[in-house]
Amino acid sequence: MKKYHITFNPSLYKKLDAIFSHIALESPKIAVDLLDEIEERIMSLESMPERFAAIPENIIYNSYQLRHFFCKKFRIIYAIRESEVRILDIRHGTQNFLSANDDLVW
Repeated sequence: MKKYHITFNPSLYKKLDAIFSHIALESPKIAVDLLDEIEERIMSLESMPERFAAIPENIIYNSYQLRHFFCKKFRIIYAIRESEVRILDIRHGTQNFLSANDDLVW
C-alpha cells in the first residue's frame, strides 16, 4: 500500500494554536483531546487519502483537487499531489466555504 507524506500549510500552526487557546479557556482537557484527535485523523491520511470526498470549492482551485473530512466540529481541507498530502486549512464547520481570497499554500 502506498504511503503518503503529510505536510502542512504554514499558517495552520497559528490556527491550531488559536483553536486550542480558545477551547482551553473553558477546558484544557477537551482542548488537548481535540488536538490529539485532529492529529490522529490527519496522520491517518498517510494511507488512502482519496477516501474522503472532493469539495465543492474545487471550481476555484482547479490546479489540484481539494478534499475534506470533519473532526468534531472542524473541517480539515487538504490536497493530494503525487506522494504528498498537504493539509491546507482547518476551520470550524460553520465557517463560510473557501474563496479565492483564502491563503492555501502548497
